[in-house]
Amino acid sequence: MMFSLAFAWLSTVLSALVVTTYTVSFCIRYGIPTFISASYYKLKHPILFTLSMWATGGLAIPGILVGSDLHTKGFGFVAVAGLFLVGAAPRFKDKHQLPIHIVGTSLAIIGSTGWVGFNRPEVLVLWSFLVLYGLCLLIFWKRIKPKPLFVAEVIALAAFYAAIFLRLFCLGK
Repeated sequence: MMFSLAFAWLSTVLSALVVTTYTVSFCIRYGIPTFISASYYKLKHPILFTLSMWATGGLAIPGILVGSDLHTKGFGFVAVAGLFLVGAAPRFKDKHQLPIHIVGTSLAIIGSTGWVGFNRPEVLVLWSFLVLYGLCLLIFWKRIKPKPLFVAEVIALAAFYAAIFLRLFCLGK
């Protein structure tokens, strides 16, 4: 094993803290964005978005490697590569960066969902919250300010980290 279980835990906790701190602090200061990438345009120091995406992905790698079943590490790397691309091309309103950003977000969602599906499929039940949110939007559309993409990103991140932590916990027994 390339990384110890303790290092994988620490690295994954730091990864989760980076993305959670970035997202929560942005929401407190500026309100909930349409989606996490939209936060780039409101930041005084937009490089924080790039650094957050890169740190989130890079610090998740040990947990992915240690927690993966045989032949599923690739899904985790696809997810991390997606985050790196999103961080590298944060200006999605720029016609030159938009395709890179779209590829990055697509890789991140496909890779993370694939990794979760193969390593802890029961965690995919978290996606049911997105379905419930969708139903609430249909019923209460005019009363609430919907942010479905933001909610989907948060649920995807929650599922990804829940799966990594469950895998690491089971390995530690």
